[in-house]
Amino acid sequence: MPYQLFHEHFPDLAERETRIIELSDSHPFTGVPPGEYGLLEAFCNEKDCECRRVMWMVSSVREKRTVAVVAWGWGSASFYKNWFGQGDPAIVQEIVQEMRGPILNMPSSQSSYAPAILDMFTKFILTDKTYIARVKRHYTQFRNKVEPDSRFMA
Repeated sequence: MPYQLFHEHFPDLAERETRIIELSDSHPFTGVPPGEYGLLEAFCNEKDCECRRVMWMVSSVREKRTVAVVAWGWGSASFYKNWFGQGDPAIVQEIVQEMRGPILNMPSSQSSYAPAILDMFTKFILTDKTYIARVKRHYTQFRNKVEPDSRFMA
């Protein structure tokens, strides 16, 4: 699945609504250097794809690079089983687990502290219901922009 940054279609909105995390010297996420991190959202731009998934490119302001790529899907396990189709149950289960995440996107370059960033997502980012609702709204806006004849809902 090809993923494209949200800000490529909605630069003004992305500038206002991109989550920035500022970690002090005493933050609780062992291994993540203090500093500012931008959570840049990317969504699948493939025709007829309704994967209900986001990839966050976690960008370090200090390092001026992406230090982790975290993927997460908000569909239920049954949604992803149906979406993926039939096959070897063990393989289908593994794919469902990957699609739902949160998981580090293995094909992407990851920093040495990417696992600690994943921990931060699990404990802090994905528990913020207001932010997650925003991500789902961005997904819907993005899907409707890249496929205007369809009406996607998060």
